[in-house]
Amino acid sequence: MNQTFSDDYINESSSGYDCPWCFNESETDPVSPEVKESMRILSLVIYCLTFLLGVPGNMFVVYIAGMKMKRTVNTIWFLNLATADLLCCLSIPFSVAEILLEHHWPYGSVMCKILPSVIVINMFASVFTLNLISLDRFAQVITPVWAQNHRNLLIARLSCATAWLLALSLSLPFMLLRQIFTYEEFNITLCTFHADEEGHSNRATSGRLSIIRFVFGFLVPLVCITTCYGFIARKLGRSHFHSGRAFRIMLAVIVAFFLCWLPYHIVDLIIMYGENSSSSVALAVDPLAVSLAYVNSCLNPILYVFMGQDFKKTYTENNKTYCLHFQHNEDNYKLYRRLSIIRFVFGFLVPLVCITTCYGFIARKLGRSHFHSGRAFRIMLAVIVAFFLCWLPYHIVDLIIMYGEGSSSSVALAVDPLAVSLAYFNSCLNPVLYVFIWHDFKSNVKLSLRRVFERVFSEEGTQISQTTHSQQMHSL
Repeated sequence: MNQTFSDDYINESSSGYDCPWCFNESETDPVSPEVKESMRILSLVIYCLTFLLGVPGNMFVVYIAGMKMKRTVNTIWFLNLATADLLCCLSIPFSVAEILLEHHWPYGSVMCKILPSVIVINMFASVFTLNLISLDRFAQVITPVWAQNHRNLLIARLSCATAWLLALSLSLPFMLLRQIFTYEEFNITLCTFHADEEGHSNRATSGRLSIIRFVFGFLVPLVCITTCYGFIARKLGRSHFHSGRAFRIMLAVIVAFFLCWLPYHIVDLIIMYGENSSSSVALAVDPLAVSLAYVNSCLNPILYVFMGQDFKKTYTENNKTYCLHFQHNEDNYKLYRRLSIIRFVFGFLVPLVCITTCYGFIARKLGRSHFHSGRAFRIMLAVIVAFFLCWLPYHIVDLIIMYGEGSSSSVALAVDPLAVSLAYFNSCLNPVLYVFIWHDFKSNVKLSLRRVFERVFSEEGTQISQTTHSQQMHSL
């Protein structure tokens, strides 16, 4: 990809890919390429973390709220938010690929209309759902009699359907006005809004879309939600308002939404209406602002888990399945105790005695100095020591659990997860030992990994045999 094009010509907004006209060839870009690159890298890291946390987190919420919890109005709100966030998270790999390709669009014209609009749909659907939640809380507190008579699952479902229809309607212009444009001289294809023959977006169209996005996706919902919660706080009183768990969760979700989306809208408006210098700075920060907006899609499940006891309780009550080596009876317990002894004897004690004996004879035969000088011997010795140090706590804790007294068994049970994790830790130590014990590591750091490991695993058996033979001849 031509770097000059991506940095000095395109200057597009990641939130809209719609700002080639922001660049002025007569002016010097106030943002250095290093800053732009650091913003890109940071945004990529945030994207990856959001995807890794958001996809399983929102799937978990959909599973719990949709299948395990009793269907209530609140669970419908949770389910609706999680669905919108999940769709947004699933589109992240396409955004990551586009950043890595320096805004080149390889997916075709149809996907150009769909993929960039997913985050806009998510924004509208989420914020409209938050408005519904605020109005729902408002009705419960301000007009409790009306809420008791009319607040039901059907109304909640219809409200969510209306929110999605509004979100799709407001996102429709963003879809319809998108098109791809290919710069033949640079061999790059962009996904942008309606462009002229040179590929420049229509500034007036882009500006209007930014205003629509800001007003209906941020400003109006913010005023509505703030007003609702202001009346609720006034009605209930400050102390009672903060004491309700559901209120605290929803308040945290709403605050997180607006904090994550505020930079997105500010940067977008500066790109559209700022001076050239400020637009350049905003363009450099834009990938970070967009990635922060995506972060909101992975925050809600975390807030539900850490602030909501209903999700914790429902999950633990419906998923208490244990993987046991024995059933709860005396005969199977005795059998497992015997298995622990077998595991300790044949998986630790006998190999330890065997290995120690072998290396004792080898050291005695070769002599202490030569024994320690062999690179392969030092590596293997370190691997063996690491293995037994990592697995020793595992076996000790297991035996204490099986044969210890009540108090010692309780302590061992508490320590057991740490002992097991230490045993797993051994699986990642060997590659580290292979590299760092090799004394030529620093001088050969530029060697390929293949050459490094080839030299580490080189056979030294022939050298040892030759050394032993020479010692025998010398003794004769």
